[in-house]
Amino acid sequence: MKIIQVDALPVSTPLTRPFLMPGTRITDIHSVLLKITTDDGIVGVADCGDTSTWYRGETQDSIIAMICDHIAPRFLIGADPRDIEHIVGRMDTFVRDNNQAKALVDFALHDLKGKAFGVRSTSCSAASAPMRPNRAGSPRPDRSRRWCRRR
Repeated sequence: MKIIQVDALPVSTPLTRPFLMPGTRITDIHSVLLKITTDDGIVGVADCGDTSTWYRGETQDSIIAMICDHIAPRFLIGADPRDIEHIVGRMDTFVRDNNQAKALVDFALHDLKGKAFGVRSTSCSAASAPMRPNRAGSPRPDRSRRWCRRR
């Protein structure tokens, strides 16, 4: 399974009434919808939520540019989407900040991986992995077992 296409689509949803913040008036929620498609026809989808610059400092344009111009060609196209840790690790090394863009890619990869295994995407995260104590006695994910499990 390989990633063959990445689509980032701007989505703006008007609010029924403005949301007032100090120094700004918000009339729309601007977000980005990300679709990651594999050669098997599986599509992972994620939405970044609001991209207001006053909140996180990223805009629709900056998120789309970071993903389409840098992340997708370097780390996604041709990669195995099930290898999320490797992709995210490389992405974090290359991309400083831009947390909303990176999280969007991470969410879409988890959605895609869940669909590939026929499970909910929440079953494919470290938070759902069985825990066992490490040498210091603190719990940590048991990486010896498959993280994606059927529920």
